[in-house]
Amino acid sequence: MKIVPLLLLLTALVLACQPGDSRREEAVSNTPALQPLAYDLDHPTARYDLPKALREVSGLTFFRDNQLACVQDEDGDLFLFDLEKEKVTERLHFGPAGDYEGVEYANGNFYVLRGDGLIFVIRPGADTFRPGGVLFDGTRDVATLAPALPPGSNVEGLGYDPRTKRLLIALKETPDEAKRYVYFYDFGRKIAWKGLVLSPQKLEQEANLKGKDALLKPSGVAVHPKTGEMYVLAAEGAKLLVLDRMGIIRSVARLDPKTFRQPEGLCFTPDGTLFIASEGKGEKGYLLKFASRP
Repeated sequence: MKIVPLLLLLTALVLACQPGDSRREEAVSNTPALQPLAYDLDHPTARYDLPKALREVSGLTFFRDNQLACVQDEDGDLFLFDLEKEKVTERLHFGPAGDYEGVEYANGNFYVLRGDGLIFVIRPGADTFRPGGVLFDGTRDVATLAPALPPGSNVEGLGYDPRTKRLLIALKETPDEAKRYVYFYDFGRKIAWKGLVLSPQKLEQEANLKGKDALLKPSGVAVHPKTGEMYVLAAEGAKLLVLDRMGIIRSVARLDPKTFRQPEGLCFTPDGTLFIASEGKGEKGYLLKFASRP
């Protein structure tokens, strides 16, 4: 009467030692398959060269029809680039020289991210955008936010999620060299927390990136206006990651250094057109435009 249970136990032990371990297969099956990127990054639909002042362009955002806003990582200036005229039409001074790494337009304000995590809030008025630039009255037109981020962090990317009404702050470097984070900032509660953890383990498990390939340093972040997916750009690591609303990696695209010399910022227009800004690395900075695939 005890022979059958014993045989079943032995069979189970043998199967558990086989390469096709059912638990491992189940874990693999639960990992979502990567999807093709919605954009052909090898074939931009347009290129816009930027003026000398934007040779080190470091942030990009959609402002209004046919206008994007840019910052660069040395001067406290905001640049408005007109896509139809293919040139900068306004240059606005908002703060002292510093390491400015990201810009986002939301809630009727421009938010400019400095490398130490301080965020400048620029409230444009009816007379703000005059050719030649405007020196703002700091007590009226510019405020600052100081999200609580890990000490010693190097911050590079700024985005905005219209669904949750939160800023997204991408940390390029942290005291923990093995991990990178995208923090979420809540305006109402005035707090920031780790919204996304981009650890090597996560990149290996969800995107099959291993070793040095799983170490990346985010330089930009943006939310797709239609899908709500989060796009994380990495200049060091030369990749573009797409994550869903649950933070699971859905797509990975490697960036050709011939096309992207040093990609530092990205943004979407309301119809889903993608723009990526790249430093010139000794030459002109430039913007690349990508239409979504049919």
